[in-house]
Amino acid sequence: MHIKTQAGRRLAGAILVWLAAIGIACFMGFAEERLVRDVLDQELAAEAARSATGIGAVASMPGWTMDETLARSLVMRVMEDRRLYAVVIRAEDRMLEGQRRGWRGLVPWDDEMTEETVQGMSIMRGPDGDEVGTVEVYLPTRLVAAQMEEVRHAIYARTALWGVFATAALLLFLWFTGDLCLARIGQADKLGPVARQARQTRQDGDEADAAAADRPSGRPALDASQRDIYHDGIEPSDGRRFVADNSEGWSAVADGFRRAWRDAPDRLAVLFRQNDAGGLAREALELRTAALSLGAHRLAEQSGLVAKALAGAGEASPAAALQDCRRELERVLDALDERLGR
Repeated sequence: MHIKTQAGRRLAGAILVWLAAIGIACFMGFAEERLVRDVLDQELAAEAARSATGIGAVASMPGWTMDETLARSLVMRVMEDRRLYAVVIRAEDRMLEGQRRGWRGLVPWDDEMTEETVQGMSIMRGPDGDEVGTVEVYLPTRLVAAQMEEVRHAIYARTALWGVFATAALLLFLWFTGDLCLARIGQADKLGPVARQARQTRQDGDEADAAAADRPSGRPALDASQRDIYHDGIEPSDGRRFVADNSEGWSAVADGFRRAWRDAPDRLAVLFRQNDAGGLAREALELRTAALSLGAHRLAEQSGLVAKALAGAGEASPAAALQDCRRELERVLDALDERLGR
């Protein structure tokens, strides 16, 4: 069973879907920004044309003779609208009046542009309907830029929210399938040789201490031949009877469980990373038996679910079952530490 391959493919597929969702959200935001910018540019040009048409209609009113005095009065009047950058009224042969907005106020029109603008033009007509001049209105494009800044903030906020939603959906999927524990399990492989050697030394020391504690005081260590003879004197039924009839028996079993399975979460993680389904199944079944002897029924159930998942008979994925088993084992070990003392 290729546990690592299956989990890796599922994780890669989920990340690809997440990247696609983020990419689509960014593309839609970019397209919306371009569309809004084009619409605002068109509206600004249309507004400049409407303003020029309105001024041209006023300048073409019957009974008016458009001269420099009247043109100046009209231009100064309409330039009170601070949205206008410049207004120019021209006759057929000369400029009647023109004003543009400078740094300190209005300045006479000198064909100089200090900022980017959009032009609108209208024709002035005389009493006979013939063309007598033109009206030019200039609107600054910074009006669009100010509106675009608000639109851009809204698009960025919506894209960020979509990214947060997609990320939350990805994490929820990985948690539901159990693949979220891969990052935590992967930390077991990051132990360097020095750390692994130190951990092995601690394990060897604990086993030696346990062996010394099990030997009666003054009894020398047994060699291989003596050990076989000594094992012949072991009566498992007497041991089970002692555990059943004495309160100290469970404490001894619990302390042995704690010593034997202290590093089991790391061992399970390493077996998972090594894709050793057989070794992981054997470890899970041994843990189930040890948990039943301890009375930890939930841990025994979780261990059995790991074995079923590895055999393809469980409802949960191997990664999810292993994650729940490791979490329950850590809880049991913490509970034993509290009861027995560290």
